Amino acid sequence: MADLTQYTTVAAVRAALGVTSNEVPDAFIVDQNMDTALILKLTEVLPTYASLTGVQAQYLKMYSMWFCAALLARMFLAFPESMSDGKAKMDRFAGLDLEKMAANAESNRDSYLAALLPEETDTSYGFTTAVGAAPSYDPVTNEAT
Repeated sequence: MADLTQYTTVAAVRAALGVTSNEVPDAFIVDQNMDTALILKLTEVLPTYASLTGVQAQYLKMYSMWFCAALLARMFLAFPESMSDGKAKMDRFAGLDLEKMAANAESNRDSYLAALLPEETDTSYGFTTAVGAAPSYDPVTNEAT
């Protein structure tokens, strides 16, 4: 089992999508530079990611797994429809919707990112008072009143 980053492994990424190492080998996942893409994204959206601890660190692990799974899921050619070694043959389920699999991975990724990001404080005020003023002139006749 190869570590993809310090936050996830290739086995975890494959497990998130329900594929085996025969279908998507370790080298294929590692060679996609998903680790670099993950670190760039984390640096952009959460610059303090390296200092997370406790529950937040667990959310980071889950986000990392689903981030890489979402990247892999969009590589539709990575999933063979049929595999054979000359003796045995394996066909993927008929009608497997790779688009739905990718959307599911992206949805999970986004939910863990939302859990990681600090909540924005609401700076809006409750009710505002509308103030009306009578003009000192008549706008129809343009004369002072």
